[in-house]
Amino acid sequence: LPAWAPHPRLDPALIPAVQSAVNSITVSHRQAPTSGEIFDNPDAAFARLQDYAFVMGFAVVKTAGSITTGWVRYACIHHGQRRNYRDLQDIQLHNPDQELDGRPLRQRRTKTQAKECKWAVSVSYNLIQPGSPDRQWVLVVPIQDNNHIHTHEMVPNPFTYLIHQYRHKEFMEARSQAAIHREAGLSYNQSTQLLHRQGLEISRNGFYNTQRSSATQFLTTDDRICNLLEVLDKAGFH
Repeated sequence: LPAWAPHPRLDPALIPAVQSAVNSITVSHRQAPTSGEIFDNPDAAFARLQDYAFVMGFAVVKTAGSITTGWVRYACIHHGQRRNYRDLQDIQLHNPDQELDGRPLRQRRTKTQAKECKWAVSVSYNLIQPGSPDRQWVLVVPIQDNNHIHTHEMVPNPFTYLIHQYRHKEFMEARSQAAIHREAGLSYNQSTQLLHRQGLEISRNGFYNTQRSSATQFLTTDDRICNLLEVLDKAGFH
C-alpha cells in the first residue's frame, strides 16, 4: 500500500492533523473498496467506506435502501443533479411561497453539494452459500467506467466535510470547550479569546451550532457564575 501523501494544495498547517487522522484508519480501509467484502451490518460498511473517502478527499452518504429491504446504496456526497439556482433565486425573490416539486421554495434546502457525481456502491444481505440459512452483508462495487466515477476533483482538506470533522482532535476539543462556554453564558467573542489561549479556534457558525444542554435553561445566576469560574480556571486564569 503506497504511503499517504498530502494533496498538493493542502494547507501545510493542516498536514499534521490530516496525517494523524489517516494514520488512525485501519490500513485495509485506506484502499479502494472491492466487491465481495463482508460486513456484520450496513453501518460497518458505511464506516469502512467513509474511511476510504477521507483518505481520498471526498465523503460518502446513504442514498437508498435499508436493513429491512436487505440492500443499501451509498454514493459520493456530490451525487445528484445540479439546478439553475440563479433562476430559483429570482423566483424566490418575487414569490417565495411558489411551490417546486410540491414544496414552497422557502422550505427547500439548496443542494450546493450536487455535482452529478456517479461514484456509488451498495451492500446486499446475501446467503453465505446456496442452501445455507446464514446470510451476510456483501459489498458490491460496479466496474469503475464512465458511469461510475467521480465527476469532480478530490478536496485538498477532507475536514471540509462536516462528517469528517470528528477526526480532527483539535476541532473536537474546540467544539467541546465552546459548548461549555455557551453553557456558562459566554459570547462567541469571549469564547474565541479563551480558546486562543489554548491554541484552539472555532468559527462563528461552529460556536452557535454547539448544542446547549437542556438543563442550562434552569441554571440560576449563581450556577452560571460557578460555571464561568470553572471555565476561566481551565483556560489558565487564576
